[in-house]
Amino acid sequence: MGKTYFSGSGGIFVSASRMTGYVGTFTLTRNAAGNYSLNLTAAANSPFVEVPLDRGLTLTSFDVIYSIATAALTTHTAALYRAKYTTGAAVAMTTEQAAAAIGTATTTNLRVSNIKVASPYDVGVTTDAADMLEIAIVNPGTAVYVLYGVMLYGNKIE
Repeated sequence: MGKTYFSGSGGIFVSASRMTGYVGTFTLTRNAAGNYSLNLTAAANSPFVEVPLDRGLTLTSFDVIYSIATAALTTHTAALYRAKYTTGAAVAMTTEQAAAAIGTATTTNLRVSNIKVASPYDVGVTTDAADMLEIAIVNPGTAVYVLYGVMLYGNKIE
């Protein structure tokens, strides 16, 4: 195993400005200097957010930093996937870590939920493949969801 890249209270922060939301209406919002969020408009739907993962990292856990207002979500999960691209073949998707439950209750302030990776996950080591973290949301129709970012913890691959 390589040297410690980040651990403990430190990590690599993936800002909402680097994420992409699908299904529903997401708005990238500047809350204050240096404070951005991806805000989901309340509607009955099942949106998800793709969080890019940089190569050269063995991921051991991650924090999802969010808030929920007005009403609870139906479900809220995070999973790790790998897409393998081969000429002449369909994209081969692999679930690297099954969806882990994240809090669904309304919050007065933001919430930080830590998800442990079941087995250390090497990002960006497979040729012609992409690694991604996906956050899935099921909104009953009135929940206001705000995603501030994701903090990644693990080791550098050397």
